[in-house]
Amino acid sequence: MVSDRKRAKLRVAIAFVAAALLATLDSASAGSRLPEDRGSTALAQSLRKLQTTGRVVYMIAHPDDEDGGTVTMLTRGKGYEVSLLALSRGEAAGDAVSSDAGPPLGIRRTLEMMRSSEYYGARLRMSRFLDFGLSKTLAKTLRYWNEEDALRDMVRFIRRERPHIVLSRWQGNPGDRLGNHEIDGLVARQAFDAAGDPTRFPEQIAEGLSAWQPLKFYNDNRTEKDDWTIKIDSGMYDPILGRTYGDIANEGLGQQISQAAAGAILPVGWPSVSYYKLIASKVGMADKESELFERIDVSLAKYPILEKHVQAATKGFDAQHPETCVPHLSAALIEVRRLRQSDAKNFDLELKERQLETALSQALGLEFEALVEPAKPGRSSGEYKAIRTPLTFVPGDSFRVTTNFHAADSAKVNLKQTRLRGPADWKIAELAPNRFEITLPHDTSFTSAFWVRNSPDEGFYRITRRELLGEPITPDPLKAELTYSISGVDSVISANVETSSIGKIGTQYRHEVAIAPPVSVRFHPEAIGFPLGRQRQKVVCSIRNYVNGQNQGTVHLELPQGWRSEPESASFAFQKQDQEADVVFELVAPSDAKDSEYHIQAVAELNGKSYRNSFVPVTEPGLETVYMENAATLLVRAVNVVIPNVRVGYVMGTGDEVPDSLRLLGIDVDLLDRGALAQSDLSRYGTIVLGVRAYLAREDLRAYNWRLLEYVKGGGVLIVQYNTEEFDESFGPYPYAGAGAAQDVTEEDSPIEILQPHHAVLNQPNKIGPSDFQGWVEKRGLRFLSSWDDRYVPILLTHDQGQKPQAGGLLTARYGNGLWVYNGYSLYRQLAFAIPGGVRLFANLIQLGSDKASWRDSQPK
Repeated sequence: MVSDRKRAKLRVAIAFVAAALLATLDSASAGSRLPEDRGSTALAQSLRKLQTTGRVVYMIAHPDDEDGGTVTMLTRGKGYEVSLLALSRGEAAGDAVSSDAGPPLGIRRTLEMMRSSEYYGARLRMSRFLDFGLSKTLAKTLRYWNEEDALRDMVRFIRRERPHIVLSRWQGNPGDRLGNHEIDGLVARQAFDAAGDPTRFPEQIAEGLSAWQPLKFYNDNRTEKDDWTIKIDSGMYDPILGRTYGDIANEGLGQQISQAAAGAILPVGWPSVSYYKLIASKVGMADKESELFERIDVSLAKYPILEKHVQAATKGFDAQHPETCVPHLSAALIEVRRLRQSDAKNFDLELKERQLETALSQALGLEFEALVEPAKPGRSSGEYKAIRTPLTFVPGDSFRVTTNFHAADSAKVNLKQTRLRGPADWKIAELAPNRFEITLPHDTSFTSAFWVRNSPDEGFYRITRRELLGEPITPDPLKAELTYSISGVDSVISANVETSSIGKIGTQYRHEVAIAPPVSVRFHPEAIGFPLGRQRQKVVCSIRNYVNGQNQGTVHLELPQGWRSEPESASFAFQKQDQEADVVFELVAPSDAKDSEYHIQAVAELNGKSYRNSFVPVTEPGLETVYMENAATLLVRAVNVVIPNVRVGYVMGTGDEVPDSLRLLGIDVDLLDRGALAQSDLSRYGTIVLGVRAYLAREDLRAYNWRLLEYVKGGGVLIVQYNTEEFDESFGPYPYAGAGAAQDVTEEDSPIEILQPHHAVLNQPNKIGPSDFQGWVEKRGLRFLSSWDDRYVPILLTHDQGQKPQAGGLLTARYGNGLWVYNGYSLYRQLAFAIPGGVRLFANLIQLGSDKASWRDSQPK
C-alpha cells in the first residue's frame, strides 16, 4: 500500500483508465536498461560504488511500501549497495489493470517492483509470505504468518547480504496502520540482533552462511514532528544524473501500475524529505546525525593499493573519453583478485570484483546479447525489421542461439571465449564461436514459479526450489558468458538468452527463455457455485498450446463418484504456438448431491502422456514473464441458492470475474461498453452492476453516469461495487461522503448485525441469515461510505476489532421508480471462491431488478 506520506507528496490523481496506465510501459523492452544505467552516466555511478564498501538492507512488508527516494540517493548518489526485502508480494491489493487477484497479482506486483528497483538502483529480494488479505491488526496477521518463520527469513537475508545498516520502513507498532506492516517492523528489529548470533537458526550456519552483525538499525514512518535522528532529502539534484533522486524514485514508483501509482509529475523543487530514527547501534547512539554511516568506516583504507587505483580511475574520469579509466580499473581488478587469493571469503572483495568487471565493461562501451535465432534468417544489414521467435520451448526441442558483441571504437579488447551455461543435462553444441545449438532432454523441468500456494487458507508459499528462496522470480535457465582480455587482465560479461515477440503496435519485446509443457489445461473460473437441485452445469476448460507448431490430443475430466460429463472427452488440434481453445463440458450431478465441495481434475492426453497442470503466463508489456504452474482443478461448491431470472448489464471496472461466475450460475449477463452506456436502451436490463473500481477504470462511465441515474429513475436497479477515492465526486442520486480506507473492514469474520431484516435484499429470492456471513475469504469489505443522506438506507452493520461500527457497506436508495445500491462488501471475491453466502447475497442483489421484487410495492420517497 502506498504510504500516506507518499500520497501527500505525490498527490497521485488516480483518474485514468487502465489502457493509459499500460501505455507507460509499452515503449520498453523487458530488461531494457534505463538511461541512468548506460554509457558514461553509468560509469560515473560505478566509480562511486567502487569508493565505498557500504551496504544497506531495507525491509518492507510488500511492494510500494518503500521509500524510493532514500534508496535511490543511497545507491545512485552515495554508491552504497542496497537490497530491498519484501516479506510478501502484495497479493491482497486491488489491481487497477487486470482481473488478477491472489498469487497472479503477487507475480504482477513482483515484476513491477523489479522494474521499480531498477530505477532505485537496488536489488530486490522476496520472502515466502503471502498477503492473505488486508489486516489492520497484528493479531490477524499472526493467524496467517508465523513470526518465527518471518524472523528466520529476515536473518537468512541479512546473513547473505551482510549489511552494515538495516533500515525498516515500519516501526512495529499500531501506528504502522496494517498488521503486515507492524510485523515487518517488529521482526526487522529482532533480526538485527539475531543475525549476529550463531546459535539462532543454526541450520543456516550448517548450510554455509556465517553469522553477521549489522552495526545500526533505523526505522521510518516518521514525520518532522516525530522523534527522529536523521533527515534524508532525496530532492537533491545530481548533475551526473540530470535530475533529483526523488524524481527518479517517483518515476520508479510509477512502474507499479497495478496499484495506480503512476500519474503524478513532481513540481520543480518539490520536497522529498524522510525521517529515520536510530533504534539500535553497535557503534554508539546519537540524538542527531547528518549521515547514516557516521561512526562506520566503509572506505577502502584497509586495501590501500586498491584504493589508489580506484582513486586514479575516479580522478581520470572523462565522460567524453571513458576509456581513460580502463588502465586504472584493470589494475584495480588485478589487485582485488590478488587479495582474494589469500582471503577468498572476503565479502567486500567479492563485491568489488563484480563492481570492477561492470565498470570495465562500461568504460569500454561493451554490449553483449544472446538471442534465440528465428526460423528464417533476418537481414544482416540495411533497415532492421523486428522479428518474432518462439517464447517457450518444450522438452525434446532443439533451438539455436547467436551472441552479438560490440565495443567502443577505441577499445582494444581481445575476445577469448564465448559459452552458454545451462542445466547439466542440456546438450549445448558450439556451431561457431558465437553460435550454439541447444537440445532439451525429454524429461527436463519447466520454468515455472518456484513458490506455490497449497491452499487459499494458508498465508505462505511452499518453496519448490529451496536454493532460490529470496529470488524475486525464477532465474533464466540459460545464460551466455563472454570472456575478454584488456590491459593484461581477463574479465567476463554475461547476458541472459532471450526470445523476441512483437506487440500490438509493432513494438518488439525480449523475454528470457522458458521451458513449458506441450500443453496447459485449466478451468475458467477455477471455482463455481452449483445450485442445489440443478443436475446439469456447464464448465469451461481452457487449453493452450506451447508446441512450436501443430499439436493435437484429447481432454477429459476426472469426476467425483456418481458424476459424469458430456462429452466424456473432447479433441483439440492446434496449428501454432500459443493458440488456445475453450472446451465446454456439461457436468451431470447425481440426484443425491449434497451441500458440500467437489473437486474435478482436467487431464489432457497427447503422445501417450498425461498433463494435469495449468501453465499460465503472467506479465505486462515491457516486463519479464513468470509462468504459474498449478493443478488443473475445479472447485464445485453445491450451494442452496435460488437463481433470479433477471437480465443483467455489467460495466467492467479494473477487472474481476463476476460476469463469468454469474453466467455459470445461469444468469444472462451482457458487458456494457462505451457505446452501450452512451446510446443503448438500458431499460432492457432489470439490473445493471458496476464492476469494482469502475469509476477509476472507465472514463466513459463517469461521462455517462447521468444516463445510469436516468435508468434508475425510470425503474431500473443500479448496483455500485466498491470504489476508491475517485468515487468521492457524488455519482449517486443523493449526497454521500468518505469512501476511504478508514472505513475498510478487513477481518473476513467480522460480526454482522442486520439493520433491515425485512428488506428485499435479505429475503428475495434467498433468506439471508448469520450463516451466510461465515466462511468468507480475504476481507469483509472495502471503502464503506462514512456518511450519507437520510434517503439512503443502511442494511448491515459490521466492524473490525477496535473499529467503530460501519454501516456504510450496503446502502440502498429509492430514486424515482428505481433503486440505487452501493455495495462495499467483497462479494466479488466470495463469488470467485464460490463461498455460499456470497453467492446467495449476490443473487439477491440481482433479484432487486425483478418486476416482482418486494421493494417495488412501496411508494418511492
